[in-house]
Amino acid sequence: MLRRYVTFIVRYRIVVMLAAVAISVFFGSKIGNLRVVVDPNDNLPQEHPYVIASNEIERVFGGRNIVVIGVESTSGDVFQPKVLEKIQRITDGVLDIPGVIRSNVISLAARKAKDIVGTEEGMQVRQLMETVPQTPAEIAKLKKAVYANPIYINSIVSRDGKMATIIADFKSGKDFRGYTPIKNQIDAIINKERDDSVKMYLGGISINLAWLEIYSQRMAFLFFISLAIIMGILYLSFRSFQGMLIPVITALMSVIWGLGLMGMLNVPIDTFNATTPILIMAVAAGHSVQILKRYYEEYGKLHDSSAAVIDSLSKIGPVMLTAGSIAVASFLSLTAFPTLTIRVFGIFTATGILSAVILEMTFIPAFRSFIPAPKRYETEREKIKDWLDRVTNGIAEVIVNKRWGLLFGTLALLIAVLLGGIHILVVDNSLKGNFSEDSIVRTDDVPLNAGMGGTNTLYLLIEGPEADSIKNPAALRAMEAVQNHLQEKYQLVGKTQSLADFMKKINKAMHADDPKEDRLPDTRELNAQYLLLYSMSGDPGDFDTYVDYDYKSAVIWAYLKTDSTAVIEEIIADLRPFVAKQFPPGYKISIGGGMAQGAALNEVMVQGKLLNIGMIAASIYIISSLVLRSSLAGLLVLIPLSLAVLANFGQKHGACDEALRVALATAGKAVIYVALAVGLGYSILMFTGFGMHTRLGFLVAVAMAVSCLSAIALLPAVLCIVRPRFAFGNGAAVTAQARGAGLEARG
Repeated sequence: MLRRYVTFIVRYRIVVMLAAVAISVFFGSKIGNLRVVVDPNDNLPQEHPYVIASNEIERVFGGRNIVVIGVESTSGDVFQPKVLEKIQRITDGVLDIPGVIRSNVISLAARKAKDIVGTEEGMQVRQLMETVPQTPAEIAKLKKAVYANPIYINSIVSRDGKMATIIADFKSGKDFRGYTPIKNQIDAIINKERDDSVKMYLGGISINLAWLEIYSQRMAFLFFISLAIIMGILYLSFRSFQGMLIPVITALMSVIWGLGLMGMLNVPIDTFNATTPILIMAVAAGHSVQILKRYYEEYGKLHDSSAAVIDSLSKIGPVMLTAGSIAVASFLSLTAFPTLTIRVFGIFTATGILSAVILEMTFIPAFRSFIPAPKRYETEREKIKDWLDRVTNGIAEVIVNKRWGLLFGTLALLIAVLLGGIHILVVDNSLKGNFSEDSIVRTDDVPLNAGMGGTNTLYLLIEGPEADSIKNPAALRAMEAVQNHLQEKYQLVGKTQSLADFMKKINKAMHADDPKEDRLPDTRELNAQYLLLYSMSGDPGDFDTYVDYDYKSAVIWAYLKTDSTAVIEEIIADLRPFVAKQFPPGYKISIGGGMAQGAALNEVMVQGKLLNIGMIAASIYIISSLVLRSSLAGLLVLIPLSLAVLANFGQKHGACDEALRVALATAGKAVIYVALAVGLGYSILMFTGFGMHTRLGFLVAVAMAVSCLSAIALLPAVLCIVRPRFAFGNGAAVTAQARGAGLEARG
């Protein structure tokens, strides 16, 4: 059946090649639709309680796309006309950026920053800095007003006065085009203000994600470096231009098909699927190597290119289809993850690999039979022994001579090392920790965290049973207790804010700024009265980030100086029982924010990965068992080994020793080149400068090395010891075949 199919492909090769090119042109025309957009919601498990709470907080109070702009005075504090004018201009510039939530912009110069003072009539609310103060008296008055309200300390101005911040929030929606445009517009504003009098810093989740988009865009450059590495390996493998050209064309067409489909469906490129082109290219090139290696073997015997194409693909085709099916199923199993980003990565990587399999079974045989046959010197060079032959021969001798102590002792040592690594494994996640220490993300984050309350957020959503529940003195006291607990117990919690802070300040103002009255009002009626008085001179949106319109829900904002999820998990574990004791019955408390969402991601990633591993193992077992018609074969393939060696091993030679030498000298070398192509091609990710990609590149390279060594050493040894029927047939047949081979040799 397969031979007839390949014969058909060779006969109509022109049509097949034109069809492949036409499909490639079609998908290539869609690649222009691709754009790099990192949407944090796509990377989060939307059904997790932390994420649900975060979404609700962001819907009502904002706080999703925060930007923090730090302005540090190089001489003295920020309370100087020149520095304050810069803060004013930056604030005004940020307010003009499309998509900014104007009511959430806060700084010394923002309309939302209010001075609350007591008067004979009761209370006066006015903007902290309506105009930039020029005289020493005006500056002293501003400074006194700022430090009289604790909510502003370490939030918009540092305690020592050397740094001030402008904090902005941006809308998300259907028209949201990523974070890089936000960063670019803010850069344009603050670059005008840079001089020797100040240092400028940028932080916040929006800036971090903008840099993540920038790093992801660099994949286009790294793709071509990876391509160059793979081309070098291919030339080393075949020592001919033809041998290099066919896998490269196949790999590039596979990438075009995969990316073109993404572009056609308007799926954006993000942190995960930015690596998809390199992965597809490496896998497609590796598969092509196996096909062409077998072609050269057959051509060396038949000296007819078309016949060699038909024979080679007829024999290795089932292996490639099996390997491709397993790869596609493995990546599709990523759909088990509850995060959209990983599901999309799995789907489109599987699509790209499926494209590679289709091209391997159509375009490669058509193109290989169309171009001129290899020159004689090319086929002769294929037979020349090289360093790889010495490697495979050495492994064969270890197995043939039954030096099991060396082989399995090395395996036991490797397993022991890996088990030791698993023992010290820590589940942690830090977005900023993925950037190098000398990156702008980290160098700007250090002074912002040192001078201010922190750039990482934890939110507590308080939902009362009815309207005006937040005016309940017991609820406000509970909020105050939670804030005190966080700041007193955890050094990394640099600042907390809530409506309770404002109510204490208002109560003090209503008592002629008596320090003894810096406390919460005693009754619900008093709270309602104070809020009404505030509204008469304040702005309606002053409390929008702290309480909703009906005073049914409120939020406590906590700012941390780290984004380590291991730290936040410890805080949350301690906070839950404490919070439960503080609030009256009927109040619901939920935890959210960027830090909590990171903890949620950790939790589901571990669960999802375990499920993913199980699905991959099941797929490999089922497919291998069906193809090789043996349940034992399915179990053996579950060892991370190559199907190419398994399919070729022991099929044509009855004696184990001879089968071993033949398999390692042919398919074994192909496996090594495949491992080099995938491992080295993907290892280019180690040079991205982004920690997640660096680790991914390293781990893939290590995994390919371990898999390759297992395929060419461990599996053949196990097969020679176990001698399963699916590989060797029955004993009588093997003995007869071996005896016949011996007589033939003597003859």
